[in-house]
Amino acid sequence: MSRAAAALLALVLAAAPRLAAACAVCSSGRDDETQLAFLIGTIFLSLTPLFLIGGVAYALWRRAKRLAADEAAGVIRLPERRAPRPAGPPGEPAAAPRPAAGALRR
Repeated sequence: MSRAAAALLALVLAAAPRLAAACAVCSSGRDDETQLAFLIGTIFLSLTPLFLIGGVAYALWRRAKRLAADEAAGVIRLPERRAPRPAGPPGEPAAAPRPAAGALRR
């Protein structure tokens, strides 16, 4: 590429934002509604990840606090029991129970 072509390309690329009015921080030539829309969009996009991370951190903190209070009170949490398997159609015996997780089979 010649020096003249490179200089012309650099000039075109430097002028492109002015031609398209695409600069996000240039406020000349824009009305107040557009500037307000950019401001609100920027605030929303900046705060959304902070609220998501903060919400997860708060939920984990609450859970840890509740578990610590339960442990201090001597609460013992037992695993939930599974509901029995329903019987088949009338006249047929109920299905055989499933073996417990980790049970030895013969």
